[in-house]
Amino acid sequence: MNNTALIRGLTDTHAHLSYLQERGIDISQIDALVDDGFGFILDIGTAAGDFSPRWAQLSRYANVRFSCGIWPHAEDLAHRFAVVARLEQDLDHAPAGAVVAIGECGFDRRENPAAPPEECELLELQLDLATRRNLPVIIHSREAPRETIETLARYPAVRGVIHCFSYTLDEARCFLDLGYMISFAG
Repeated sequence: MNNTALIRGLTDTHAHLSYLQERGIDISQIDALVDDGFGFILDIGTAAGDFSPRWAQLSRYANVRFSCGIWPHAEDLAHRFAVVARLEQDLDHAPAGAVVAIGECGFDRRENPAAPPEECELLELQLDLATRRNLPVIIHSREAPRETIETLARYPAVRGVIHCFSYTLDEARCFLDLGYMISFAG
């Protein structure tokens, strides 16, 4: 079996291509992948304002799509309303069809072990935005299954993916019951 048969129709729904470029890694083979039948690559946003630089770096690749979201960094938690307003500006100025999801957003107990209430509020602001824009979400949830499930349950119209799933089978069922897909990332 050749490589074309192996990759035909595959997609990468969670890439950080701009991070690779920042580290000097050549990503020019994207075009060759697409020529061989690879579906598309979703380049993930993690900060308000990161869309324009990513777009400038990656828009030449026809099959790269983008998400816009705010990962729960302490600085962003402190300024959550301002960063979400900036995220909305990113979406307002994005070319039609370029942004296909909100995220990566969510909870991270390794980075925020005290579970600050601002973290939930930042996620809820992005879930509200996803609702208004009719976009799916990419949820980052590390060591926070209960609060992630409880928060997502309050937004029944929103769907998306639980990125890099690392919880139990019962928790997987809860996410699936809420209408989410689960990612088992490498």
